[in-house]
Amino acid sequence: MKILVVTYCRAMLGANRAMLAMIKDLRERYHVESTVLMPAVEDGNLAEVLEKEGFPYLIEPMKMWVMPLNAKHEWLRSISAQIKTFFLSKSILKKIKNEHFDLIYTNNSTVQYGAVIARKRHLPHVWHIREFGRYHYDYDYSFPYRKRLRYFSETDQVVAISDAIAEYAKKELCPGADIKRVYDGIAISKQQRIEWNRSMPLRIVYVAALQSGKNQLELIKAAEKLWDQGIKDFEIHLVGDGAEYRAELEMYVAQHRLSDCIQFHGYRDDVEQMLDTMDVGVICSKAEGFGLVTCEYMAASMPVAGADSGATPELIEDGETGFIYKPGDVRMLAEHLKKWIENRELMEQMGKKAYRRVQDHFTLQRHSDEMYAVFEKCLKKRG
Repeated sequence: MKILVVTYCRAMLGANRAMLAMIKDLRERYHVESTVLMPAVEDGNLAEVLEKEGFPYLIEPMKMWVMPLNAKHEWLRSISAQIKTFFLSKSILKKIKNEHFDLIYTNNSTVQYGAVIARKRHLPHVWHIREFGRYHYDYDYSFPYRKRLRYFSETDQVVAISDAIAEYAKKELCPGADIKRVYDGIAISKQQRIEWNRSMPLRIVYVAALQSGKNQLELIKAAEKLWDQGIKDFEIHLVGDGAEYRAELEMYVAQHRLSDCIQFHGYRDDVEQMLDTMDVGVICSKAEGFGLVTCEYMAASMPVAGADSGATPELIEDGETGFIYKPGDVRMLAEHLKKWIENRELMEQMGKKAYRRVQDHFTLQRHSDEMYAVFEKCLKKRG
């Protein structure tokens, strides 16, 4: 099987990390060949990673079919996006004219070229929906509703990364489309942790791009609540980039004198190793489509405190593998963290359960098996 993978950016964020892990596993276990089509905007190092892993790729100046909410001159933006899509699609089709792809796979709902190319080449198309759109990134679609709906309805299979995303897609993105939920998965290379260092302060980690949607400020405010109670036996480690929001967070930390307990690490390419030195994971995202990092926390034998939004409650078993708190309820989040600070045995027990849960439900092998079955089904349906 040979597939063209269309992705929306070159940054090694959750969507591209999940895609890369999947195509590597499919190549190894199912001998699937993948070529990746990516935009020209240099917002990350995906091209370098693909070169290292031995995957061919194409770079094109793709214009996504989304625009900021409440953007000015919407109709002009819409016409511009449609015209650019028409001409660029012709250019892409010309470049892949001699490539014999069996299937087109699109890794995100913000990029439309996979659907256009699949129609022109009469190939099956699988569309992976990973985000909540306007609720996740404050954007709307630039294509007219009927045209957008037609592309989704012509897709052989729409795949959602969680029940929450599937429900959103049915209501607002592509009503009537055939949607299958396939959870993402991670490669688990480590054994369950058996020892924790109880002599250290509780090490709390939040790995995510520093942006308002990920809501790191909520965790900082929870830390402030704990300090106000005189509870200081903990550290918070924030891992991720985002200059504008980081400045806002650092200002809050300085103004409230929390520098002794909160550390900013910026982008780290050794996150997996770093998580082995942490005790508890946190995810405060306002609209998490799945939560790859939540699985990575659990694979490191850590319980997770997560906001009751998006797909986070699908991953965390409240009271078993972590705690769920009401979004915006900083006091509730602080109380959950306090339980682990004061009861390390409880934290360790929940961490062991978290590891077993990710082993049972969120492995890369399970994800790849389900996605390969989707690809085969679409090929058979096309004859």
